[in-house]
Amino acid sequence: MFKRLSPGLLFSMAALAAALLTPLVVLFYPIFHVQTFLYDASAFVLFPSGINFMLVSIACVVVILFCILLAYKRNVLTYIASVLLIGGSIGMLYMATLSYVKINDEQIVQQHLFDEQIVRWDDVNEVVLEYVIGDVGEYIFTANDGKQIIIPETGQFNSEAKSKIYQLTSQYNVRFIEREK
Repeated sequence: MFKRLSPGLLFSMAALAAALLTPLVVLFYPIFHVQTFLYDASAFVLFPSGINFMLVSIACVVVILFCILLAYKRNVLTYIASVLLIGGSIGMLYMATLSYVKINDEQIVQQHLFDEQIVRWDDVNEVVLEYVIGDVGEYIFTANDGKQIIIPETGQFNSEAKSKIYQLTSQYNVRFIEREK
C-alpha cells in the first residue's frame, strides 16, 4: 500500500523547503544572534552589520544547492561535493556572526568579520553626523590618534540613541558636528 519515497524526491522537497525558509532565516538569524549572544544591557546601539545578511543569504543558497545536487545524482563525487558545500555553508554562517556595531557608555565597537575597532569615549576627539536631507546619514567617530569609525544610521539610531550620543559628547567634552554632505 505505501511506497517508499525516492531519495531524489526527498532532497527535492528539502531544497524547496530550504528555498521557502531562506527569507526568514536571512532576516532573523543575524538579528537573533546579536540580540541574544552579544546582548549588553548598557549598549544603547547594538545591531548586526549589513554583510551578515549577505553571508546568511549565500549560506542558504549553498544549502539549496546541496539539496539539488543530491536530488539530481548520488554517487561518491556528489557526496564529497555535498560535504564540502555543507562545510562552506557552516563556515559562512559562522562568519555571519562576526560583524556588529555596539555603542555603550564606555566605548564604540565596530566588529567587521576579523577586524575589530574599539574607541573608548575618553579617546574620542570629535563626532560628526553627516546626512543627506531625506536620507539616512552616518556617524563618524574620530579618535585622538586619527583612527575613524564610520557607522551608518539605521533603525537602531532612534531619538534616544541620538540624544545619548549627544549627551556623551557633552559629558566627555567631545566636539559634535552635524553637517550635510
